[in-house]
Amino acid sequence: MTTVEINKVSKTFTQNGGKSFYALKDVSAALEQGSITGIIGANGAGKSTLLKILGGMMKPSSGAIIIRGEVSSVLEIGTGFHPDLSGRDNVFLAGAIAGLSKAEIHKRFDEIVFFSGLEAWIDEPVKHYSSGMYLRLAFSVVVHTGCEVLFLDEVMSVGDAAFRVQCFEKMQKLALDSGRTIVFAGHNIQEMSAIATKGLWLVNGKVRAYGAIKGIAETYLSESIISISDGQSNNLQSSKSDLEIYPPKTRVDLNGVFFLDKIVVFNSAAEENQILTTDDSITLQIDFTATSNVSSLQVVIQICSIEGQVITTFSDAFIPGSEHKVSPPGKYRHSYYFRPGHFNAGTYVVNLIVGADMAYRLGIIPRALLVKISESDIDKNSPWQGLPSSIRACPESLIEKLL
Repeated sequence: MTTVEINKVSKTFTQNGGKSFYALKDVSAALEQGSITGIIGANGAGKSTLLKILGGMMKPSSGAIIIRGEVSSVLEIGTGFHPDLSGRDNVFLAGAIAGLSKAEIHKRFDEIVFFSGLEAWIDEPVKHYSSGMYLRLAFSVVVHTGCEVLFLDEVMSVGDAAFRVQCFEKMQKLALDSGRTIVFAGHNIQEMSAIATKGLWLVNGKVRAYGAIKGIAETYLSESIISISDGQSNNLQSSKSDLEIYPPKTRVDLNGVFFLDKIVVFNSAAEENQILTTDDSITLQIDFTATSNVSSLQVVIQICSIEGQVITTFSDAFIPGSEHKVSPPGKYRHSYYFRPGHFNAGTYVVNLIVGADMAYRLGIIPRALLVKISESDIDKNSPWQGLPSSIRACPESLIEKLL
């Protein structure tokens, strides 16, 4: 069932000079019951404006919003609570505004306070709270009101890491167990990808994309990198792909000792290609030149997600005894083979870290190679499709029937 319908919503504002501009233009989306939707976009993209319209704090200039169910929201630090009232009184006030009876609030009060972790401060005026404490109590009230639809703005970034994890776990539980529909905005794409099921990407007030969060988050991050590289605002769309911006690096000199000739990747057909599928075998090949006698020349390969999270680090240098090897001048080739299905679909960044003599680092070659892996036709129909993991390689295994 569709819980929230956004139909061609636009919002205009007038600047000091009398000129009007669109904060939102023709935004449309249908949010299903039990979904968690993350709204992403650069500063000024329209995220907060859309959430304020959804939460009833602002009216659209045109278009319509249809919401099926009671709504609760945390959209700005400082709204909803009276600064001179204690935390206890504000819980009852906020609960009454949400439509709860005094008896219902009494029933949920201990759970609200326990979730917030503010037992020692609950009888203090909230004007003495830090912004993080204020958020704790506001979020605790919102998620315990029983409302079917929750709207949360970037206030989620104010809380400490432990409380954010607690909030995300609660949001997932509400969506999965109670069918709540949750919409939130933020800039931490890695956290958003871990909790959201859908992504709504806004660019200059318009919908750039709406769909599964994983693909939208990867494209958003890729284009953000490209925009910075091109010296553009993150709101602008580059005409170049990330593979065009970051082709495989060649002829990189590190301190006159290590010279990267090229780094390439091959698919199952032994074709050089940065665009692969999950059923491809993958061969990573690094050609380099050692320009002088070096003991224990170490080439470390680091594979990261597009979000910057390190997925794996490996090297022949990690093998015991390799620290005693001498690399005389000459050309070398290191090749690494990955079986089909080793990686899930995604965009991967390969960094090189080069060291020598077990004592110093020659240098780092960041973004030496970008690789895009898409789902194979078999994976698209798999019941395991979409599992939140980058590597799915199976270790050496032994399967036995015991009885």
